[in-house]
Amino acid sequence: MKANHLTADERHVRNCEFRETNAFDSVREMFQGADPPTALFSFNSLMTIGAIKGINSLGLKIPKDVSLVGYDEIPGNDIFKPGITHILQPTEELGKNATGILIERIENPMNKKRRGVFLKPELVERESCRTL
Repeated sequence: MKANHLTADERHVRNCEFRETNAFDSVREMFQGADPPTALFSFNSLMTIGAIKGINSLGLKIPKDVSLVGYDEIPGNDIFKPGITHILQPTEELGKNATGILIERIENPMNKKRRGVFLKPELVERESCRTL
């Protein structure tokens, strides 16, 4: 958004506590209010499912009425029509790094040095977004 000189409308920023039901309720509230969003970004697969259910319950269509991007792939994403665009985490690499750090700490408990590991996510473009 920053690269395109856009700002988030704070009315549309919701803490759904990573829960499907909270995302469902939030989507319904946002779209029944004034000036609904044109796109949604969800922070995990459960919230993405809740958002899809909320959108469908209102009779709205993805991406015709609202674009949707999720963080993390939805299990069985290949059965959704349209396919949901998502950001894919390198979970195998994440697990390997976490395990390595844990083993290192167990073997060297006196070493309190922290280190950060940054992994590059991948944007998987499907059909859930439209150009405005």
